[in-house]
Amino acid sequence: MNSGKFEPGWMKIEDFRDAIIHAENKTGKKLDILAMESCVMANSEAAYELKDTARYYIASENLMQHFCLDYDKIFPEIDRQISSNADTRKIAESVVKINGHTEDVPTLSCIDFSKMDNLAKSLDELGKAFIESNENFNNLKYFFRNTTSYHYLKDLGIFCKSIVEDKVIKDNNLKIKAWNILETLKDTVVAKENAPDSKFTEGITIDLPSYEYPKEALNTFYDLDIMKKAKNWAEMTKRFNYN
Repeated sequence: MNSGKFEPGWMKIEDFRDAIIHAENKTGKKLDILAMESCVMANSEAAYELKDTARYYIASENLMQHFCLDYDKIFPEIDRQISSNADTRKIAESVVKINGHTEDVPTLSCIDFSKMDNLAKSLDELGKAFIESNENFNNLKYFFRNTTSYHYLKDLGIFCKSIVEDKVIKDNNLKIKAWNILETLKDTVVAKENAPDSKFTEGITIDLPSYEYPKEALNTFYDLDIMKKAKNWAEMTKRFNYN
């Protein structure tokens, strides 16, 4: 699944979203849980793109080594939860608890899709704070480069924690906006599990400036819905990517 250039047989995330919504329109039934058996899909960009397809989203920040959620355990647990009148959130949380701390699935998160607009708003405010900050440019670059990385994505919560806790950064507004994202994540990521070697995780990643993207790839990246919603965040990433 991809949003830019893709190989034959791959599906753009926008097309995947549209297919699910088309099925909902045809059947009159909305998905309760969308679970992704795919690498690094617990990212803010994908979650925002898919936010209208279901109530809860289960995905991994990290690589999924063998694409194997444990369905032999998942389905009996879902049956048990339904028989005890558990709500959808509790069922989704139980799926994460069963699967999200193994070698094959080192991280797994449950994201509340209804909170993604709040997250986009907080990202927009943090982006504005970066744009307006008088902090040393190289000091700010440090956070982009040194945040916990999963493949090419960075853990959003760890990124914001680093800003809040850093002693060199003096921009209080920047720290406040980073703190606001941490508060938003408490509602957005409703469950997370991780293996010991993936302990530095807050449940959702984001694509931070890497200084390695070709402009052609970035132009496609900025077509994503979250970048249209969080325009200051998009502008901030452009400035840091191109400098």
